[in-house]
Amino acid sequence: LKAKKIDTNSLLSQLKSKNRWIRHEAILLLMIMKDDESLNYKIKAILPYLQEALKNEEEEVQRHAILGLSLIGKKAISATPDLIEILKKNKDESLKELIVKTLRKIGKESVIQAIPILKEIFFTCTDFSLKKEVILSLGIAEEKAISFVPNLVKIMEHDELKLLRLASAFALVGIGENKSNIRAQNYILQQLNPREPMFDYAIFHMLELGAKGEFAIKNLVLTLKIEKNSGDYSPSLDPTTFFILREAGWRAKMK
Repeated sequence: LKAKKIDTNSLLSQLKSKNRWIRHEAILLLMIMKDDESLNYKIKAILPYLQEALKNEEEEVQRHAILGLSLIGKKAISATPDLIEILKKNKDESLKELIVKTLRKIGKESVIQAIPILKEIFFTCTDFSLKKEVILSLGIAEEKAISFVPNLVKIMEHDELKLLRLASAFALVGIGENKSNIRAQNYILQQLNPREPMFDYAIFHMLELGAKGEFAIKNLVLTLKIEKNSGDYSPSLDPTTFFILREAGWRAKMK
């Protein structure tokens, strides 16, 4: 059976529906459609509805809006003040986690605007998953998050949770302060071993480092070649590692 083609104009008309669930479904469908030519047009039409939905009292409506903004990415920068306002007022840590992830997907400027509230969350939250997302976001802020370096180093070297230690290492590399940067790189390199429990997490977040992650990708290529030659190489690693290497432009070096 052939899948029914979804018409962009039809979805745009659904944004005017009185039923909010029809509006939210239309928003999500518009954003996942592979229709690059009309992407700017769609975003211009959708953003006002998403920003309005952020102010809705129903949390589920807010979640739909935040997800939509996450899919838009950098072009949703105008929604940053509204997202920060929810971070300040809402006590639901899972919602805060979703917002922090969205701020990071929108980009550096969005995270920089949120640094005061991210700082408050960093020092007060007890939920490790939310704290992890805050830490990773600080790395995106680069030099604007330099004041967090001593605390991030402490977490990287002493925290009981390896996930937070590795997230802090990535944040430190992103921030780029010289002394801590070398220590953070070394910690990440230690995790780039298929036998380490943090291996998949480490290579996934290398993508967020962009050019700053080149040191780690070179090490990963070497490690996997050694694994292959040793006879202990696990084919199950291929989908994840090849995806990362392809995104970073290193896949050819695996041959």
